[in-house]
Amino acid sequence: MNSANYFKISHMSKFKYIILTFSLFLVACIPLKAQLVIQDILTDVELVQQVLLGDGVQVYNISSTASPGSIGEFDTGIGDPSVPMSSGIIMSTGDIFDAPGPNLAGGTSSNNGTAGDTDIEAIIGINTNDAAVIEFDFKSPADTVMFNYIFASEEYREYVCNFNDAFAFLLTGPNPLGGTYTDYNIALVPGTSTEVAIATVNNGDSNSTCPEENSNSGYYVDNTGGIFVEYDGLTQMFTAMAIVEPCEEYHIKLVIADALDSSYDSAVFLEANSFGADVDTLVPEFVYTQPGCTEEDIDFVNAGPSGYGVTYEWTFYGSASIASSTDENPSVSWSTPGLHQVDLEIVINCGMDSATVTHYVNIQERPDADFTFMNDVCEDNTVQFTNTGSTGSEYTHEWIFTTDAEQQVSYAENPFVVFETSGLKPVKHIVSNDYCTQIFYDTINIVSGPEVSFSHTGPICVNQTIDFFNTGTTGGGMTYSWVFDPDASPSSSTDENPAGVSFATAGDKTITFTITDSGSGCPNTVVQNIAVVEAPVADFTFVDNPCVGAGIVFSNAGSSGTEYTYLWDFGTSASPQNSTAENPGVVQFDEDGAQTISLTVSNGACSDNTSQVVTVANSPAPDISFSSTAPQCEGESIDFSFDADPTGLDFDWDFGINGSPGTSTDSDPTGITFSTGGVQIITLMVTDQVSGCTNTETQTINIFETPVADFSFTDSVCLGALVDFTNEGASGQDISYAWDFGADATPGSSVIENQTGVEFNTTGDHIITLSVSSPNCVSSYTDTIFIKNSPAP
Repeated sequence: MNSANYFKISHMSKFKYIILTFSLFLVACIPLKAQLVIQDILTDVELVQQVLLGDGVQVYNISSTASPGSIGEFDTGIGDPSVPMSSGIIMSTGDIFDAPGPNLAGGTSSNNGTAGDTDIEAIIGINTNDAAVIEFDFKSPADTVMFNYIFASEEYREYVCNFNDAFAFLLTGPNPLGGTYTDYNIALVPGTSTEVAIATVNNGDSNSTCPEENSNSGYYVDNTGGIFVEYDGLTQMFTAMAIVEPCEEYHIKLVIADALDSSYDSAVFLEANSFGADVDTLVPEFVYTQPGCTEEDIDFVNAGPSGYGVTYEWTFYGSASIASSTDENPSVSWSTPGLHQVDLEIVINCGMDSATVTHYVNIQERPDADFTFMNDVCEDNTVQFTNTGSTGSEYTHEWIFTTDAEQQVSYAENPFVVFETSGLKPVKHIVSNDYCTQIFYDTINIVSGPEVSFSHTGPICVNQTIDFFNTGTTGGGMTYSWVFDPDASPSSSTDENPAGVSFATAGDKTITFTITDSGSGCPNTVVQNIAVVEAPVADFTFVDNPCVGAGIVFSNAGSSGTEYTYLWDFGTSASPQNSTAENPGVVQFDEDGAQTISLTVSNGACSDNTSQVVTVANSPAPDISFSSTAPQCEGESIDFSFDADPTGLDFDWDFGINGSPGTSTDSDPTGITFSTGGVQIITLMVTDQVSGCTNTETQTINIFETPVADFSFTDSVCLGALVDFTNEGASGQDISYAWDFGADATPGSSVIENQTGVEFNTTGDHIITLSVSSPNCVSSYTDTIFIKNSPAP
C-alpha cells in the first residue's frame, strides 16, 4: 500500500460494518482476468431469476439500486480455492470488472459517485457511499431458505482497525418463532450471532493495533499475491440461512456499501442457484379400501407429498356423495355400484408444481336387510321373521335375538323364534355378500299371556270322581278349556272349575288346561298328569267253626302288593284284636259265638272293606306244640315231632313250597328235606276227631346253604405231565377245601383252593375228589382224569 493511501486511512476514522443476510465470502480480489470472467449482460431481474435462484423458491417484485458496472455475473470455470464457486452474482462498491486477479494493486478503487444506504447506516451508525442493492419478494415451500456467499475486500489487511466496509442480507416477514422479522440480518459468522465484516473475520491489521484484530481468523483467506482475484483478502464460503413460514411472503434486501469514503472496494460473491429450499418430489398417489359398498363411506388417504404448503384437489365422478374436496384425506360414498373414477391433483412448492393421479374405485351393491313379522305376539308362541331384503344364494343372513329367545342366533333366511318373556325385544338382521354387509334393526312387542295352573282332589281310583280348580288368572275376559283323558267322563269342559270327572281305566291321565285372555288373544297352557289307580279288593279266607282258644289263620284273598295297606279288626275277644299285616297269621278267640272280622284294603287313593263272621264253638281247642331236628343243611333230612298227646287228633302239616314232601298227615313226619337255604315257615293244624275243634301253630326253622363243590382240569394228559386243578364252586373266606388226588399222584392231597402242578405216576383213570366246607355244611364233587401211556415231552 502506498503512503498516500496510508495517510488517508490515518486521518480518516474509517469504519465499515457489514451485515450478512446471505452466505457471503469476503475475498481480496487479485486481478486474474484470464480465470475469473465478469459480465454485466443480464439485467438485475435476470440475474436473480436466472443465476441466483435455486429450487422451490418463488421471487417477484425484483428491483435494484446500483451504479452501472457494480452488479453482474461471474464465472470461474471449474472454480478456485479462493472462490470455490463455479458461477454466480457479484455485487461491488466499485467496478466489478476490477475483480479478476492477479493481486497486484495495493488498493484497487473505483469511485462510483453514488449514494450510500440508509438501512446499512441505521445498523452501523455512520455514513456510507457507493451502495449496491438488490431486493425482491419471495415465497418458500419449505421452512428454511439459504444461499452461499463469500465476502472480499481491498481493505484487508491495512485497514482492519479503521475502515469496515459493510454489507447485509436483510430479511423482513413473519417469524415462525413469534413476531416479525424486520430488516433482520442473516449473514453471520458460523455458529455465532456475529455479523460477517472486515472487523469480525480477519488475521490482523498490518498498520494499526485494535481489539478487532485476528477475529475469527480461521475463516479468513489471505490473498496476498493471489492470481485468481484482485482483492487482498476473503472469507471462506459461508451459508446464510433463515427459518421461514412456508409459502408466506417475505422481502429480502442484499446491500453492500463503502463506509465513510468511496475508496478501496469491497465485494460479495453469491453462488449461483444457491438461493433455494428443499422441495418435495411430486409423485401423486393415494390409497383406499376396496371394494367398497354403496352408501358406505370409503376413506381416501393421500400417499404422496404431505405437509404445509401442499394443497389437494379431489374430483369424484358418478354418484359420489361429494363431487370434489380439498381435504387431504376425504371420505366419500357412492349410491350406485360400478367402477367410479377418482382424480387427485396435488399442488406443491407454493403452487409451483402440480400433478394428477387417477384411480377407479370398484363399488359393490350393498345388500338390503329389511324384514317383516307379526307384532304383538304372545310369549312362548312362535314368531316367523320374513326377510324382505336381498335374497339368493350369494347372500348370508345372521339374526341376533334377545337372551330370552329359544335361539339367540339364527343363520336361516326366515327364522322361527319363541320368546319366553313379554316386552319389547330388539331384533338385528345382518345380510352380507362377498363384499358388503347391511344391518337392519327393529323391535317386536311380545305380549304377556295369563298365568295358568290348577289343583285337584286326586289321586283317585277308577270310576271315582275328582274335582279340578283353576289357581291361575281368573276374572272377566278369560275363557277356559279343559281337556281330559279320552276315557274320562266328561272328556272336556269349559267351566273354570269342573267337578265330578271320573276315569274308566287306571294309569297316568294327561290333563290339559288352557286360559285365554280375550283382550289380547293370548292363551297359556299347562299340562299335568294325575294318577288313576285300580280300586282295591278286600277279601280273605279262614277255617270256620274253630273252638275257643283255637288258633285261626286268616289269609288275604283280595288285592296284594306293596302298593296296598291292610287293616284287620278281629274284635275285642280276639288275640290280637287287630293287625296291619297282609296275612296276620294265627288269631285266637277267648269267647264262643259269632265273631265279626273286617278287613280294609287301601292304595292311597281309595279303599275297600269286607266283613265276615267266624263262629267259635263252645269247646276247648286241642293242645298243640311241635319241635324238629332243624337247623340242617340244604337237602339233609329233618324230623318233626308233635309234642302233645296225639290220641284222637288229626294232623295237617304244611312245609311250604321248598319242602319235600310239601305236606304230611303223620303226627311225627320224618325225612323232610328243603331245596333252598334260609328261613322256612312250618304250619301245623290239629283237629279234635270228636268235637271237630281245630288249633293251629306256626313256627320257622333255618336251613343252612350247602356250599357248591365243583372243579375243572385238562383231561387226557400224558404220563409225567403236570395238571392244574381249578375250583369252580363256592369260594370265600368261610370256605375250606380238601382235595384227594389218589395214591399215585404227587401231591396226593391238598387243602388250597386251586391246586397246580399235580403229577400222576401211573396211566389210566384216576378218581379226583374235592370236598368244600362252610361253617355248617359240607359237599363233595368227584371226577375222573385219564392219564395217557406216553411220556410227556
